[in-house]
Amino acid sequence: MQGGTNLLKVRDFNQQVVLEIIRGASGVSRTEIAHETGLTAQTISNIVRRLLDEGLVVEAGKKSSARGGKPKVNLEINPDAGYALGAQIDRDEIALVLLNLGGQPLRRIRHAMPASQTPEEVVHLLAKSADELMQDAGGVGHKTLGVGVASPGPLDSEDGVLYGPPGFKGWVEVPIKEMLQEHMGLPVLVDNDAMAAAV
Repeated sequence: MQGGTNLLKVRDFNQQVVLEIIRGASGVSRTEIAHETGLTAQTISNIVRRLLDEGLVVEAGKKSSARGGKPKVNLEINPDAGYALGAQIDRDEIALVLLNLGGQPLRRIRHAMPASQTPEEVVHLLAKSADELMQDAGGVGHKTLGVGVASPGPLDSEDGVLYGPPGFKGWVEVPIKEMLQEHMGLPVLVDNDAMAAAV
């Protein structure tokens, strides 16, 4: 686990570190977060206050200290604070899943790969399916934070460009990230399907 830093310019990084610790635990106290990150108690207090104000985390009961004293307040991710979409592009099919911040799948959809298999048609189908999933889950589009896409390589994950994946005729230098962002209006991350599966 990465430690945090007490410099002001890395506030967002520290918040990511703290949020990841809370997400990975089934209830963790501010003191435990400070110990794990090396951040000061005041820094942790400020970050947790922001996360509570934003509704990303909730206080979820108390646990007694092994040494006695005041019980510590547990912090947990608020699973309904936001949602994310996961998409997999494969030679044979396209799959899409809507998850809450707790990582629980809420809705899934699969389609056979369109016969024409053009990038434009695949992007259109993904965008249409994403809309269907978000509407079916109660219209959560305004709380959906982004899309993670797993695709066969070779690809440039930083720029989100596919470079002729095997079995994808005509897919040469496809800016899949840019295309999906334009159609979905959400931030998009693209990674190799093998790497995404490992993560």
